Amino acid sequence: MSNNTKNDEKNGICKNGKAKAKKEYARLYPTDKSIKKPIKTLWVHQVELEIQNEELRRTQIELEQTKQKYTALFNFAPIGYFIIDYKGFINEVNVIGSDMVGIEKSTLINKTFRSCIKNNSYDIFHLNFRKAIEEKKMKRCEIKMMNLKNGKEFDAELILDPILSETGINKGCRAAIIDITDRKKMEEELSQSREELEKRVKDKTENLLKVIQLLSKEIEQRKLAEIELNKRSKELEESEKKYRTLIQVSPEGICVSVDDTIAFANNTAVNILRVKNEDELKGKPFWQFIHPNSIEMIKTRLDKFRQGRKDAELIEMTLIRPDGSFVEVGGKAAIIDYENKKGVLILFQDISLRKRQEASLQRAKARLVEAQRIAHLGNWDWDVVNNTLWLSDESFKIYGLEREKFDGTYESFCSMVHPEDRQRIKEATYDAINNCKSFDLEYRIILPTGEQRHIHKRALIECTDGKAVRMIGTIQCVTQQKKTQNQILLSRQKLRTLAAKMEMIEEQERHKIARDLHDSVGQILAFATRELKYMRKNLPQNTADTLLEIAEQLDKAIVQTRTLSFDLSPSILYDIGFEIAVEDLLEKYQKQRKIKCSFKDDEKPKPLTIPLKVLLYRSIRELLMNTAKHAEAQNVKVSLAKEGTNISVTVEDDGKGFDAAELESSEKSKGFGLFSIRERIEHLGGGFIIDSAKGKGTRTILTVPLSTEAIR
Repeated sequence: MSNNTKNDEKNGICKNGKAKAKKEYARLYPTDKSIKKPIKTLWVHQVELEIQNEELRRTQIELEQTKQKYTALFNFAPIGYFIIDYKGFINEVNVIGSDMVGIEKSTLINKTFRSCIKNNSYDIFHLNFRKAIEEKKMKRCEIKMMNLKNGKEFDAELILDPILSETGINKGCRAAIIDITDRKKMEEELSQSREELEKRVKDKTENLLKVIQLLSKEIEQRKLAEIELNKRSKELEESEKKYRTLIQVSPEGICVSVDDTIAFANNTAVNILRVKNEDELKGKPFWQFIHPNSIEMIKTRLDKFRQGRKDAELIEMTLIRPDGSFVEVGGKAAIIDYENKKGVLILFQDISLRKRQEASLQRAKARLVEAQRIAHLGNWDWDVVNNTLWLSDESFKIYGLEREKFDGTYESFCSMVHPEDRQRIKEATYDAINNCKSFDLEYRIILPTGEQRHIHKRALIECTDGKAVRMIGTIQCVTQQKKTQNQILLSRQKLRTLAAKMEMIEEQERHKIARDLHDSVGQILAFATRELKYMRKNLPQNTADTLLEIAEQLDKAIVQTRTLSFDLSPSILYDIGFEIAVEDLLEKYQKQRKIKCSFKDDEKPKPLTIPLKVLLYRSIRELLMNTAKHAEAQNVKVSLAKEGTNISVTVEDDGKGFDAAELESSEKSKGFGLFSIRERIEHLGGGFIIDSAKGKGTRTILTVPLSTEAIR
């Protein structure tokens, strides 16, 4: 019913009421003119009030019906719906919302919304909730939530809509929750499929390039076929000579047996059998040189070959030399055609040295077992429930105790710990027992003789039903290791210095190779390209087209040679200067990676040695590569500044950032990574600082002294 219709109906009811009031008044007070007018007015108001009451009752019924309808829509909406006050407490929730978090609706009221969120999503929720309250705008975010009934977590999209009073004061938020777990899984599967597709496309492209190269080579070979035909006979003869030479100088003994008689033997076979030449072996029975213990095994293998069963397994056998001595060999055999007859090709090599080495290895293993026994590594076993401690003999020796005088309690065992370390050991032990976890630590002990020793202790805990019942471990005296620690640190410093020198030498070689590539190989390729393009003018069209294809390939080779030369050692760094080289690097980086780059220099003179230029240049390039691979940044800025006697290099991006606490494990990768940069910078007395957080980009600052002595 429209508002106009309702108003018309109301006006009609009022008119009818006034008319009735007049009639009723005339009936009751027809003659009393003194009170006629007031009574008339009162009757009219009475009727109007009754009409208004009727209208209010009707409106109330409609409101109740509307409330029931919207309450049903609220409770059975396909998404979770919460009403949260400004303190984060739940004031109202629909049925779907309570089902999603696994808590009855009545129980969920007045609980904090945070109790339904996974710990790692607290910050995301609070940040968006605060923004929605403060900015009075709807906010969306993705969080991890928990079904507290079954303990399962799910991905959810959270929509926060601030609730404002009539005066504009924020009273809380309406929160809609959409379960996007399936969507997340589909996105992950789609991402994985995309990566696999990209890899397959890359592999196919590489294979296609290889095929193109092979086809180009085959075209060249076919063009040279006519010329090679005239040389084939001579080449075949030379190949036969080379083949014979390879056979003769092979490190393996090679024999061919035809009808159980030796028909051929190379020089290695002659040397292994200790005869003067091949003639002393030719024509003699093959079995004459086989030890009786190996004959049956070899006959079995040859029968398999004759039956067509191939067996490439290396077999060991014993040969008898003409002088009566024995030699252990490992050999293989195969059926071949030799001078139009079936023969057996036998390959064998002297394994006497290997046998001796195996025997030596066995002795070394036995010595290792003995060394472990005398390594002064003791073990122990503590029954936590009964407080009984068992120690090995070596443990008693390390602690300087006598088995007969030891009461077998863990407290007595710990009483020998140095007073300064005792509390730490007790805390580690109680923590292991209470939390059922192992520990690994070092501490000092004081022997009954007053001698002080350093001990390395490892412990594993065994728990039943969440309670520690047994603890086992090892103890090792590391006093000598502590004494040599300073020597190790000194050696490490020397190794760093040596590594720095090696790096400088490597850069010099890179620079030399880069110049050679550019000045020699590049020039030769350019000359060859020019000559081919000139020659094709006077050749038939087919030949000219082929030469053009070759020239194009040479052009690509020239480009690749220049790129390789620049990657090995950028000449601009040596020829023009560090600042310009960095600016050129950023221009190329921006063009290749489609990331906007900016460069800032304080214009102060920076006297840099070549090693320092190379170090900083390569460090900047490595940081840029890391940004391209991991940061998903849109902007990168590189700044150079002279700060006193130091040069400061700052590389900033607006990418997704990362947890700086995880840097220690991630930077120990191979190559010139963050770990190498840090080591090199700190070796020069500089500093390496990374300031990053997830979603806030990354800022890396390199500070290196400009002094020549520090570089040296």
